[in-house]
Amino acid sequence: MYRITEADMNGFLKDIARQIVEKHGTDLRSVAIVLPGKRAGLFLKKELYQHIGTSFFSPQIWTLPDLIKTLANAHTLSQTEQMLMLYKSYISILSDAHDNFETFSTWAPQALQDFGDVEQSLVQPDSLFRDLRDIKEIENWSFNQSPLSSSQNEYLHFWNRLGPLYSAFQEAQQQKGKYSYARLCHILSKDVALRKIPQEISHLWICGLSGLSIAEKKIIDQLKEAKMATLRWDADRYYLENKQHEAGEFLRKLTSANDRITGNFFEELPKSIHVYQSSTGYGQALVAAELIEAIPINEIEDTAIIISDSSLLLPILQNLPDKGHAVNIALGLSLKNTPVMNLIRSLAILEHHRMSKQDKGIYYRFLLKVIEQPALKSLMGSSARQIRKTIAKNRWIYFQTKHIEHLLEDFPELNFLRSFLTKSFDDYNEWLDELSTMLEVFLNQETTDTFDSECLIRMQELLFEMKLILQELPELNQIRSLQVILQHLISKENITFKGEPLEGLQVLNMVETRALDFSNIIFVGANEDQFPGNLMDQSLIPFDLRAYYKLPLVFDKEISYGYTFYRAIQRAKKVSFVTSAITSDFKGSEQSRYITQLELELCQMYPQNKIEHIRVESFKDTHPASIRAMNDSFSKERLQQMISSGLSPSAINKYIQCPLDFYYRYILQLGEEEGIDEGIDHALFGSVVHETLEVFFTPFVSSFPTIEELEEFRNHAEDYLLLVFKKYFNGEDLQFGENKLQVSLALQMLHQIIAFEIDALKKRKSNNESLKIIALEESLKSEIPTEASGLPFPIVLRGKTDRIDLLNDTLRILDYKTGRVKENELSVFNAKTGQMNTNGKVIQLLMYMHMASKHSLGDRAIRPAIFSMKNYKSGWMELDFGDNDLSQSEVLSLFEKKISDIVRDMLECNSFEHKSGSLYCEYCNR
Repeated sequence: MYRITEADMNGFLKDIARQIVEKHGTDLRSVAIVLPGKRAGLFLKKELYQHIGTSFFSPQIWTLPDLIKTLANAHTLSQTEQMLMLYKSYISILSDAHDNFETFSTWAPQALQDFGDVEQSLVQPDSLFRDLRDIKEIENWSFNQSPLSSSQNEYLHFWNRLGPLYSAFQEAQQQKGKYSYARLCHILSKDVALRKIPQEISHLWICGLSGLSIAEKKIIDQLKEAKMATLRWDADRYYLENKQHEAGEFLRKLTSANDRITGNFFEELPKSIHVYQSSTGYGQALVAAELIEAIPINEIEDTAIIISDSSLLLPILQNLPDKGHAVNIALGLSLKNTPVMNLIRSLAILEHHRMSKQDKGIYYRFLLKVIEQPALKSLMGSSARQIRKTIAKNRWIYFQTKHIEHLLEDFPELNFLRSFLTKSFDDYNEWLDELSTMLEVFLNQETTDTFDSECLIRMQELLFEMKLILQELPELNQIRSLQVILQHLISKENITFKGEPLEGLQVLNMVETRALDFSNIIFVGANEDQFPGNLMDQSLIPFDLRAYYKLPLVFDKEISYGYTFYRAIQRAKKVSFVTSAITSDFKGSEQSRYITQLELELCQMYPQNKIEHIRVESFKDTHPASIRAMNDSFSKERLQQMISSGLSPSAINKYIQCPLDFYYRYILQLGEEEGIDEGIDHALFGSVVHETLEVFFTPFVSSFPTIEELEEFRNHAEDYLLLVFKKYFNGEDLQFGENKLQVSLALQMLHQIIAFEIDALKKRKSNNESLKIIALEESLKSEIPTEASGLPFPIVLRGKTDRIDLLNDTLRILDYKTGRVKENELSVFNAKTGQMNTNGKVIQLLMYMHMASKHSLGDRAIRPAIFSMKNYKSGWMELDFGDNDLSQSEVLSLFEKKISDIVRDMLECNSFEHKSGSLYCEYCNR
């Protein structure tokens, strides 16, 4: 039975500090300690200080790559440098028959990863690549008797050239004197004489490493055999002695029992484990904040939040409670997610499209993507919104030079982007210079804070690196290549948060937990898709071949990640997992396999470890449905203004559908978003059909066209229609794709309307009926007087009807609908309750009826009706009053009472809230 010592209980690094001081005393200048990360080094120094109790000479703190570079006395190549060197090697062996850099970059990362695995696994490359070529040939065409096609030959040629490319890449590294990390490990493991520990270092401590390659393990073992290094690993009996447990696989295979500090933490240190499931990803941040709120201030320094999904970092920081303690953030904010990088990325996309579509100009979406970037907000102000309105108004889809100049003239704020919008770049060094100039403008702004300045300065440095790359490889002087290079340069760039790393709450990722111990750990993003996520790397080498040559497999990553997880929690007393029911793209998501493993294995073996599942139904601010707008003095004043100037059918129907959406749309007057439709949207489609009918019928006001005139219109309906459409589009836009289909549909609807009018006219003639058009697109207005409304002021109603005509002695108020309307939607009274219905179409037609009663011809019978173009066979559909034998004045009286009740509710309600069941709110985001 292993017993836990006090040092073991308090942490791996505490025990390491004790052993180092016992062996070397307090002068540690000649000692180098290799740890999994720099953060572990800071914590070790703290433990050394606490153990010694006074100031001391600090040891060297290295990571494993630091050790390898020190032993080899060489610098390693960055990922970008490796890719560029590989590309030059690729060009050298294929001369003119090579992929461009953009295509090359799609498979080069896989090749580099595979080459690194070959180096670190110490296999014979010639044999491996020969077998790879043979396998690909057998898989595809060896048993095919017909000659290979050119594409098949090219495919086979790709596998034939991997071996020569590997050799050329090795030779290029040798010539340059700079190597990939994998290559350095390979060289050092093969040649002991090359290893040179600095003379001032007398001994190495290598502690807590995991996931070692064959080459790395060989180097470390040779250092140990030479009595130059002491090795230490942290372990627990629970996973170490269980041969089926993947977390202990690495330790069982590659470490000696004498090098392990082995405890019995999972048995002797019971853990309280809670699994919290929130409904959304953002909800996880709120749960984490609530958990931190509940932790006593004296326990904060022994608490860590471990984030698996980096997108949750900012939400967590924004919601953390202010308890007066420090927060140390080990995760940096990736440069690729910063506003300035998003701006540069959008400029690169715009430039690529501009060059590929020179005949058409700049696509409006790419232009808006640039000018609406958050990074430009302080420079652009409200101009970005005004530009969107201008584009929407003019329906500009592609921007030619004249359009750009028009914008630059109207919006001088855009001038700092002039070169990107108008200049043709033959040399993309100039494009990079323009970017640097733009970043300088940002740096000189008073509103730029320290964090933004760091981002801008780092971006300028990266742009300079790109210029150096172009000098070395002129073949890359094109925008797509620059996009690829930039993506590689920023992929590992992080802007770090400043703070005291040893104080307060620790916010880490899994990698940073190696060798560290905390009593209270909160895992955020503990879903399978992130924790551990997909550990499989893309590879050009098939699984069976990797397994045969002992190259790293997915299982190797699983055992490394598993060890990191179990080691992290083995000394913890409280472990919380925060999961979400759905992913960021609204797909269902499962809890991490490690939670399930703890439930099925740990708690069965050691029942003193308890797991409790908690479904989080509500945390602060998690329910947007609780949002409401108070009916204060501002909203009441605005309502009275609306009622005095006139309520439209749309406004009343909006309030009935959803009071909160009504508040946003009409009281706050947010209006509708300026949408820019490349095609014919629903609203424009309806407007064009209405306007075409108006153009035709206008000459016949006070009369009605004859059958011959209607047929003439039907024969030339397309000319009328295109005449109206061309007010919004040029002719070419209407000749292709969806627009052409929409024009055809509109034409079909016009033909159906005219066919109906011709049939109706024939019936009227046979019945001796008369019909004349009174007005088209007529604005109407009426009032509900105070004595009828019960309010201290009249209710004004206003609207515009498509057509008013006089059928014999009946006044008809007509409305065209391009959508589908059914007759059962026009029932005025509910058959069960007898109450007046308040659906949108009934309210609209009753309002027309009320307003028409104030018309000069309003003393006649009034029949409002709808013509549904998708239900044209039903003709003019009138209001259905059912079995109610009411006079027109009685109907209008009931309508006035209904509208008065609705308006009174508007004025007297305490707040405007979202109406459950409303599916088409513009602003409630339902």
